[in-house]
Amino acid sequence: MGYFSLVAIIIFAFSLFFLLKCAYQLKKNSDIQIKQNEHIIQLLIEQNHKKR
Repeated sequence: MGYFSLVAIIIFAFSLFFLLKCAYQLKKNSDIQIKQNEHIIQLLIEQNHKKR
């Protein structure tokens, strides 16, 4: 029983670590996406001001 629970804990820890890593990657990517979108919006606003 002790050996089995140890293996279960190790598997659980690895899956938790993997999920956290994936979540961090997703957050990092979405932050980059948001920055790019803000930059594009800024450029569009500047173009609109030039047209007037």
